[in-house]
Amino acid sequence: MTKIKLTNTRVKSLPLSPSEYRDSEQPGLMVRVGKKSKSFYLKKSINGKQVVEKLGDFSCYSVDEARNLCRERLAELAGNKAAIARKQQKITLGQGYSHYMEEHVGIHCTKKTYSNYQGLWSLYLSEFQDEAMVSINPQTIRLFHRRVGKGSVFSANRCVELLKAIYNHCERRELISGVSNPGKVVHREVKKSVKYQERPRERIVEEHELGSFVEAVLGEAKATRGQSIPSMVVLLALTTGARRESILNMRVKDVCRVSGCWSIPAEFNKGKRKGYKVHLVPAVLKLVVERIDSQEIPSPWVFPNRVDLSRAMVEPKRGIKRIFKQQGLEDFTLHCLRHTVATHTAFAGIADVVRSSMLDHSAKGITNRVYTTITEQKRKLAFTSYWDYLLESIPQGREKEKAVAA
Repeated sequence: MTKIKLTNTRVKSLPLSPSEYRDSEQPGLMVRVGKKSKSFYLKKSINGKQVVEKLGDFSCYSVDEARNLCRERLAELAGNKAAIARKQQKITLGQGYSHYMEEHVGIHCTKKTYSNYQGLWSLYLSEFQDEAMVSINPQTIRLFHRRVGKGSVFSANRCVELLKAIYNHCERRELISGVSNPGKVVHREVKKSVKYQERPRERIVEEHELGSFVEAVLGEAKATRGQSIPSMVVLLALTTGARRESILNMRVKDVCRVSGCWSIPAEFNKGKRKGYKVHLVPAVLKLVVERIDSQEIPSPWVFPNRVDLSRAMVEPKRGIKRIFKQQGLEDFTLHCLRHTVATHTAFAGIADVVRSSMLDHSAKGITNRVYTTITEQKRKLAFTSYWDYLLESIPQGREKEKAVAA
């Protein structure tokens, strides 16, 4: 782009060929020449963004008039920049959270994620809701993370991740700019910290506990003819490895009484990617059928809500916790039964590809890497077998040495 002092005479004499000429007198003013016309433009970088606006044709405005238009427009843009800066100073974390939930989470995430974020906000992050986002610094979030982490490392880490996401979203929407993201800073530090690393829950129902556990749960379910919801939910989780959401949303029409096949639709599966089929063992199928047939008022759900039969039941947490406590399973959740299925099917010799299909994993590596737990009994058996092998190999080695010497 050529830089010249624009005058009416000089602009008039410019040849009609595509080119641009910048004015040396007025910053941001230029003349753009085409094949048929000549026009004045404003071209300037403002707030990190390139602004290009047409001011008018040379046939309508003189150079002096174009310079006045350019100065006025630059003043307007500078005023907008100041107004934006003042607005950004007033944006609170509560407003940023509302924008993030409405514009991103509510559209792109599942209902469960939305509910989890609401819980984190109401329990922890709401203490910052009236603070301006530009005033929250990393040190404040470090102290907050340390305080929450004393009760739950998991919750503390999720809060930092949510805070980081809120700042990123507001920056993309230009609600804030040039502000350090305290969530991003602390999240980077947490990832490197050993103290705040989340340790996976490795508790499963081990072999010596499995017999009494199955007997107790199956006994309670049979005694109530499938009416005990906690025992039925635990029994289904233990025998199928299905996820909690899928079990609670089991529909009558998805259970085939002839084949014993339970079809889990995509809408009640994790990520809602696809549905898959689970085969119920005869004892469990019989209890499910008894439960369905005993419904006084027909419902589309195997476990209908007691208040509204058109809706599925929510998780009976107290009843499930009671069953685990009676069996001496501390710090145990329904999802641990899924790990139990993965572990025992592995040591039963079932192929990885079959186990992965049973548990509806997207890749068989997840089944081995995340869900299979090596119990102490298995470790002991491995070391004992190895030691026995060593002891057996000693006399064989001596015989070979004697044979070689002879």
